[in-house]
Amino acid sequence: MCIRDRPEIIDAFFKLIEEDKETDIVVLVGDLVNVGEKICHEEFTERLRRLQKNGKRVLALTATHDYNGCGEDENEFVAVSYAEDSTHRVPCTKRCELDEIYRPFGRGDADSEYDMSYSINIDGYRFILLNDDGNGHTDCGLDDKGNEWLENELIRAKENNETVILFTHHPVITPYPLYEAAAPTEMYGRHPILKEMLLKYGVKIVFTGHVHTHVIRRITDGGKELYDVGTSATVSPLGKIRKVTLDNGYAEITTVDMPERINGIPGGSKQVAESCFGGYYRRLIDTALKDYDAFIKLGHGL
Repeated sequence: MCIRDRPEIIDAFFKLIEEDKETDIVVLVGDLVNVGEKICHEEFTERLRRLQKNGKRVLALTATHDYNGCGEDENEFVAVSYAEDSTHRVPCTKRCELDEIYRPFGRGDADSEYDMSYSINIDGYRFILLNDDGNGHTDCGLDDKGNEWLENELIRAKENNETVILFTHHPVITPYPLYEAAAPTEMYGRHPILKEMLLKYGVKIVFTGHVHTHVIRRITDGGKELYDVGTSATVSPLGKIRKVTLDNGYAEITTVDMPERINGIPGGSKQVAESCFGGYYRRLIDTALKDYDAFIKLGHGL
């Protein structure tokens, strides 16, 4: 994650979205800030309000990194600011405060809610955003009552001939074969139940985040299929967003890469990629082959 360059990268992406006349709805699937810093929520919601002023409808979902326990629960995050060689504690955001902060961005217009999950009809489509935050020690996802609420929303959508588009933070389909085995609590909690329900009611697509892996996975069952569209974080070295066109029940999905030019970062997206470990590592190998003296200097940085 590019902590230092985060504001400049986010602003570059937001500028792209603001200028895209084809984009009507902007959906965010959680982990909107680092570890629940109040000042970051204040800055981020100001960006969301700017999107709204530019005519975009904003649907926001929060997740684990958007709050911390402040010493009151098992969430172990600590809200900090960064200096050159140290960190300092800053005011944190409790989970119970998130609803008030983000209600103007989707939840306030919902026609059905459960806890911090919500459902909303937009132009004949049923957008359902499932909150699956957690403390990192246990599964995240809807409980029994939440699953009952979700099933009722899927039944209502089917009765009203609405196409359902689902969003949640954690992956519903494992993004790669070993992921679920290595990190079971990093999946959507009780994801087998959710997958069975979505397949049963003909839901074909769920958008997720969390893994920072830009990948689309598919499962099939009895002729029915479900796609999990995972999207990289914008502030990772190879940041991306998805652009989705909905037309007559179909979704055309394309990738929008980090802008090449970013205000405040002279080298733009290339500099961002090379400043992180992956880019540094590739540069180290290339330099070892071509320039021994430069390689020795780079090596000291490890």
